[in-house]
Amino acid sequence: MNQNISALSIDSRKTKLGDAFICIKGKPFDAHTAVDDLYKEAERVFFCERGVNLPPDASVIVLSDIRRSPGILSKSFFEDPTRDMTLIGITGSKGKTTIAHMIYACRKPAEKAGHKARFITTFF
Repeated sequence: MNQNISALSIDSRKTKLGDAFICIKGKPFDAHTAVDDLYKEAERVFFCERGVNLPPDASVIVLSDIRRSPGILSKSFFEDPTRDMTLIGITGSKGKTTIAHMIYACRKPAEKAGHKARFITTFF
């Protein structure tokens, strides 16, 4: 059965008509409990970690690792926006922000060659 998907959603309160809904079971809320209401609102595509009972015109795809799925599905849905990027990740307990700034400071040769450089970090 063909289903048109306009977006992906993991928040049942923000899901819009045409979204594919990704059901994730959390501690305070199990999104699988929202599928009946979303179906009544005309949602028809559901990615779940267990089977759900919906009418036959709904597409229910059961995935074994639902927590990894939003990233993988988004990569496919949005045609892998990182395909043409070089990403540098920095891990560790000390100095990540400093190293990120140092790498970013070396961007001039790349920019002269026509590449764009961006800097993203979090501060805790």
